[in-house]
Amino acid sequence: MNTLPPRRVSPVDLPSHGLRSMGAPMQGFVLLVASVVAGPAIGPGDAWAQQIPPVGGAESWWEGPPPAPGEGKWMRLGMRQGRRTQWLASVGDRLVWASSPTLPNTRWFVRAWAPNLVRLESWSNQQVRALGLDESGVLRLQSIGAEPTLYWRIVPAGASGWALQNVGRPEFLLGVSSGRPAAVPWSVAGPVMWLPTFVPAPIGIPAPLRIVSTRLIPNPPAPPVTLELFNGNQNELWVLISDSRQPSHIDTVAIAPGDSIQRVVQRDPGATLVEEVELRTAFGTWQRQRLEMQIPSALVLDLSVYEKFLQSVAIDATGKSPNRIEDVNYVPKSVGRFSLLIDDSVPETVRVDVYERAVAAKNPGAVLKMDPRQWDEPQGGSSPLERALQPSQPPQRRRF
Repeated sequence: MNTLPPRRVSPVDLPSHGLRSMGAPMQGFVLLVASVVAGPAIGPGDAWAQQIPPVGGAESWWEGPPPAPGEGKWMRLGMRQGRRTQWLASVGDRLVWASSPTLPNTRWFVRAWAPNLVRLESWSNQQVRALGLDESGVLRLQSIGAEPTLYWRIVPAGASGWALQNVGRPEFLLGVSSGRPAAVPWSVAGPVMWLPTFVPAPIGIPAPLRIVSTRLIPNPPAPPVTLELFNGNQNELWVLISDSRQPSHIDTVAIAPGDSIQRVVQRDPGATLVEEVELRTAFGTWQRQRLEMQIPSALVLDLSVYEKFLQSVAIDATGKSPNRIEDVNYVPKSVGRFSLLIDDSVPETVRVDVYERAVAAKNPGAVLKMDPRQWDEPQGGSSPLERALQPSQPPQRRRF
């Protein structure tokens, strides 16, 4: 079984300022407070705050109008792995990969509560079970209940694929670990991209569940979060930031040594889902249940950090140039990648040392790819020699 790591953060990850971390379910990362350089606000209409693109068109998950709340469609879920596509399948309550999409256990009934909020159901032996995470964090099929870990958000990934974000544990995606289906952290999920294929309903399988009524009630708006990104390193940092609500949009920022930038992020306030269902019993009768659950915030910020690293120094050996050092070349050196869960437990003003957190993640190979040609060399009156010596100078003598 693939289990999730404990939701605990070591002291090296976060400053010890008494603020809460992800040590308890449904709590966000804790950060601390300061402010320096103001950046653009990110609000409704901006890329960071957009929800899933309007449903409709060939690129949408539903390939047309979404089902009514409580309704759904039959489909198979494939993922490209290497040169072949593997299909998500069930064996008992476990999840496996199937090499052929024709196997009956590769069919899933995807029931929608909103265009981007679904439950993945498996029907067999006149029973319905949902794909989710159990109390130990193991991905498995479970009985229908009011646990938010049994629900998934559809998030665009790549040009034509989709990621599935767990509702109860929004920092995890449905992906692959050690070659098996598993819940994987957003920052190490890699190129998770599901390709849905719609299929006809199976013949001769009566529906084990009926939806009586359903309501999705948005929570009141929550105040935005002013997030400060601080560079505690001696070199300039390049940070690539993406938002789980629109992961294909990447915001790139440069942060000078000892400097900070701010971003104002609109929270996702969450919602309350209320549904009345009837489940078929072993005797063929129907048993009604009322399910009510809180849908927590889904906002996860994914940060990839690079260090602007001195690669080479060109020296004039002829003595004809007025500058002994002709040129200084810098290259991006990956530091690490980490995620921030912005939920209702995060204070309105927070700060994070991006270099410290990236180093603590110990995953420089997991960073998002970047094009270093988009960055300019340091500006100002400093010579190449002065720029090359800056990292070795005391902080008070550096030029910014």
